[in-house]
Amino acid sequence: MRYPGFLALLPTLGAALILLDMPEKTPKSVLSKILLKQPVVQFFGNISYSLYLWHWPVLIIGGAIFGQSLGANTGLVLLSILLATLTYYCVERPIRTIEIKNALMALIPAALGMTLLFFAMNFWQNQVTFLLNSPAQMAIQAKAGDVPAIYNVPNCDTWYHSSEVQACHFGPENAAHTLVLFGDSVLAQWAPAFARIYLSQPDWRMIVFTKSACSASTVSYYYPRIKSPYTVCDAWRKKALEDIAAIHPDVVVMGSTHYGFTPAEWIGGTQKTLDTLSPSAGSVIMMSATPELGFNGLSCLAAQVNWPSWLPELKHCRAPLAPETQNSVVNLLKQAAKPYANVQVFDFRQAICPNETCHAKLGDHIVYRDGQHLTASFIESLAPALLKQLNDAQIPH
Repeated sequence: MRYPGFLALLPTLGAALILLDMPEKTPKSVLSKILLKQPVVQFFGNISYSLYLWHWPVLIIGGAIFGQSLGANTGLVLLSILLATLTYYCVERPIRTIEIKNALMALIPAALGMTLLFFAMNFWQNQVTFLLNSPAQMAIQAKAGDVPAIYNVPNCDTWYHSSEVQACHFGPENAAHTLVLFGDSVLAQWAPAFARIYLSQPDWRMIVFTKSACSASTVSYYYPRIKSPYTVCDAWRKKALEDIAAIHPDVVVMGSTHYGFTPAEWIGGTQKTLDTLSPSAGSVIMMSATPELGFNGLSCLAAQVNWPSWLPELKHCRAPLAPETQNSVVNLLKQAAKPYANVQVFDFRQAICPNETCHAKLGDHIVYRDGQHLTASFIESLAPALLKQLNDAQIPH
């Protein structure tokens, strides 16, 4: 459930109705006579404050350990009720009923408790700071910045802020051959692998046309981030395609993530883009989208660092490859490519998610820097596999 949201009105309105129907004001109400006299209702009323204190840490910490399944959440709710019950009868109720004859006798345990709490919080804060600054944690956090070099170039990707086309150039300007990358951030993340292959040759240059969240396929769509149609993307794409056609590149690599397009939109929109790229380029490569992990890979790996071995494993940091969505989009791209002799689809899903499983970390490589983008170092490690596909497809490099 999202908060704030309309479902949050249910407990709020329930509490308001109880306040409006207090026995002192309406002693003959149905609520007062029936509902509030039920033992179960009275029990939860008694432990309500303790339950309020316990439910949040139990659900948050327990959810991180055991996941968000129905069974796990049910168990955590029951645990919260148990802890609240113990707290009510062993702590809250005795404190309410105790008779204090000497104020000093009450002050001493209170001061002792506050002192212990202070030192416990100070120890906890120092431990958290130590763990966050440990070499293992720092190594994981550094991977958030493991991005392609294009993101160090000003205005290479202006996202939704501008429709102006600003291509990023790499390699010698007067090179005899040109490689163009065209698409959103999921395509742009492949720049390190292509750069390693092409820019090692002195007669090649690489030009990148990229805009985050902007599909390479010519389809107009609503962008939830800006809560409006992504018209900036449409204008940018149109101008970028014109600029690419004017370059007449030897090789164009295009691609993007999975958008919620219909099959007709995927095929039709992709072919509209290819109608411009195919005649003007020697070869066109369409890259399959990166499989989505479904969670932040770095956050998952960070949570595993220094996790006590005696506790259940926190998270596996892996997720099954979603074959239905993946296969359908790749197949639609292949259908769209059929009328064009110089267009091919490169599918790297198995290289990214071997054995139908996507991992936040594979061997020595951290794979994902969030939920769908790959680290630049991992992408670069795929350069040999990319080179093999280029050779098999007889694409110049």
